[in-house]
Order: sequence, then structure tokens, then C-alpha cells
Amino acid sequence: MAPALTARLAPLRAAIALFALALTSATQAAPRTEVVTDADVTQWARTHLHALDRVTADEDFRDLEPLRALIGDAHIVSFGEGMHGAAEPLEFRNRLFRFLVERMGFTAIALESGIVEGFEVNRYVLGAGHDLENTVKRGFSFGFAQLPQEASLVRWMRAYNDDPKHARKIEFYGVDVSGGDDSMELPLRTALAYLAAREPAKASVFTSRVADLLSHLHLNRLAEAPNQYPELTQAERDRLTGTIADLIAEYDVHETEWSAATSRREYETARQAAIAARQVDSYLRWVPVGWKPKDGFGGIFPTVASADRTKGDNLEWVRSQMGPGARVLVFMHRGHLMYTPSTIRLPPPTGTVTLPPMVGVYMNERYQRDNVMIAHLFGTESTRCGEPPREAPADTLEGQWSTLPAPLFVLDLRTAPRSIAERLQMPREEFGMPPLNTIGIGKSYDAILYSRGVTRAVPCPAGSVP
Repeated sequence: MAPALTARLAPLRAAIALFALALTSATQAAPRTEVVTDADVTQWARTHLHALDRVTADEDFRDLEPLRALIGDAHIVSFGEGMHGAAEPLEFRNRLFRFLVERMGFTAIALESGIVEGFEVNRYVLGAGHDLENTVKRGFSFGFAQLPQEASLVRWMRAYNDDPKHARKIEFYGVDVSGGDDSMELPLRTALAYLAAREPAKASVFTSRVADLLSHLHLNRLAEAPNQYPELTQAERDRLTGTIADLIAEYDVHETEWSAATSRREYETARQAAIAARQVDSYLRWVPVGWKPKDGFGGIFPTVASADRTKGDNLEWVRSQMGPGARVLVFMHRGHLMYTPSTIRLPPPTGTVTLPPMVGVYMNERYQRDNVMIAHLFGTESTRCGEPPREAPADTLEGQWSTLPAPLFVLDLRTAPRSIAERLQMPREEFGMPPLNTIGIGKSYDAILYSRGVTRAVPCPAGSVP
């Protein structure tokens, strides 16, 4: 190569050499990406969990005291059970509520049960009537009345309010769509009954407009039965919807007059029954005309979105009734209270479905950090009579956490370091009773209550297992 050309290229060669040296040094100095596994998450949980002594309630709250820091000043604590019908989450709910009332000034509990049904329970806990058994039977919807923990909750609330030392009374609310498969006309009848006591002639007119439809306000999603809502024509549905709208308008224009004639609380409760009738109507209108169970759940899937929006709206109404400073424990299935959308697996031909926003999504949007969400996870399920227990697979968090020394603990997910938090945000299918949610628990929950297993809330018949 000519000397002149060599001299001209020397600076370029020197620059390339320096760049290569810098690149090599930077590569050597760059930290390697940390690969975090569920085993690492389990090890973190081992050193950060708070072990609890028991799920059942008594006067000793010492092991629950660390929950003060977890909850802070939040006005809402939502606790999501891992499955319906299990004893452990229901027992812990009752214990948690006692702690929140007696140690942190909470004033109400709101459950995944019909809002109008709950009015009767609330009257009982505030001192009306003496028939606990029938109050629970009529006051809980969707079969929850059979769970003995419901009666225990109501009994304790009544005793607390009966104590003259407690000047501020605690209250009970349902926040779900009112009614069940056999009593969806309850809110409409309740609203009409209040109207009849104020304006008998008007109540008669309203009743006559829908009298032939009341027997059809039922929806059995599992089996064909006579007199179901899907049998109504579109014109009949529209007549029902219009009547409910007119009934609510009647309440609105007589608010001052009727509140003075009864009481503000009685008026608000009756008006909310009319609102609940509209909620049921909105829920049912998503069911196609002529739908039958053989047509599949996909045909009525939008009712899920309607029901969870209703839960959110009803919780907002509860807070308005309780006044400034109210603090509420909300209890539902964890799938309703999660902050993020979820997918579930349904039997063919439906397959994987993305759920609409659940009430937890609305709560997170409305209340943000004023709500702390605790989700229940478990490692073994022993709730089905005559069947052996089911265990979470060993490669799942639920399965790994069963190896931890504490069989019952609370874990604040918000305290996880970044690498652990990112692992917790990865989508995973939760262990439990199908249909199973797939979510990132670090995005969907603030904290976990973990129990090594769950058992039946209602004992199995004698001679059966478990």
C-alpha cells in the first residue's frame, strides 16, 4: 500500500480500534439480565409473608395487627374468596370484619348477594325482628343462605349493634343484581309496595301495566323451564322497561314529599329497589328472545358485564348511604374483584373467553388507592363429597407455597422488588374451581391471603368423603 494512503488511513484505523475496545468493555461491564423464576418468588414470599394463627374469629387479634400497615387509611378493603362454598375464606372474612370494625373503625360490609334481599338483613342487624333463621334465608341470594358462616356474621353484627357502648352502628348490604333464578320480580314488587302506601291508585295502575309479565321474570341458565324471561316478545320486554322507567320517575318527582312522610332512609331504600328493578331488567334484556340453555352460555355472555357494572354502581350507592368517613369491607369471589381483565376456559365449543370488566376494574378506576384488594389463593381443594382432594400442580405458585412453613399467611405484593414484581405480573392460570381465571396476580391484586387448603363450608352428609 502506498505510504501516502497508509498515512491517510491511520487515524481511521485508530478510531475503529478505540470503538472496538469501548464496545468490548461496555459488553463486559453490562449486567446480565436476571432470570427470575417462580422458585425465586416463593423464596421471596418465605421471607416476607406474615403468618396468621387461624381463620376463625375470637377476641384475639394480635396476629392481624400487621394488617394495619397493609390497609393504611383506605376506606375500602375488598377480600376475594378463592371459591364459593369453602369454609376458610368465609371464616376469615368474619374474623377480618371483626378486626376492621373493632380496631380500624370500619362501618359496613357489602357482599356478593342481591341488594334488595340485603335490606332485610340490614334491618335485622340494626335491631328489627328476632328471627335470625328466616332473615338469613330471605336475605341472602344465589344459595348463600345455606352457608353457616352467613348466619354467624349476621348474629355477631346484631350483637355488636345491641351493645349500648357502640354508638355508631355497623350495617350490612348486598350489592349484586337482586333476585335469583326464582325471585327476580322481588325488587319491582318492593318498589311498588312503597308506592302503594303513598299513592294507592298510582300503584294499581303501575301493577296493571306489568301484571301479566311478573310471572316471567325468571331465568334458569341450566335447564328449560316454563314461564321464563326469554319467552317474552320484544314488545313485552319494552313494556316492562318503560314501566320501570316511569316508576323511577315517579319516585324522583316525589322525593321531598315521600321522604317527609316516611323517612329519608326508607325513601332511599325503596327508590333503590326501583333502581334494582331496572338493573334486573337491563341484565335480562341481554338474553336473546327465545334463548334456551341448549343454545349455550355464549348467547347470554353479555349478562356478565351487566351484573358486574351493577355491583359497582350499588357499592357507590352504599357509600353514599353510609356518609363521610364510611369504611367498607367488600366480599366477593376474587374473579369479580380483580383490577385487570381476565380470560377463562369454558367447555367446547366456546373455549377461551376474555371476560368483560369486572367490578374490581370499576373500583380501581373510581377509588384507586383508597381500595386495598386481598385475594385468597389455596393449594388443596377438599370440598366435593365423595371425591379425593385436588392439589395444585407442583410447578404453580399455589403448589409451591404449600411447601412454606406457614399454612396460613398474608403477603403484601406491593412490597415485592422489581424483578419479583415483574414475575408476578406474568399471566398465569389460578388454581381453583373451573372456570379458571388467567391473570397476572401482581397486576390484579394488592395482597394475598394463602391457605394451604380449603374445605366445605357445609359438611358432607354422614358417611361421605371428605
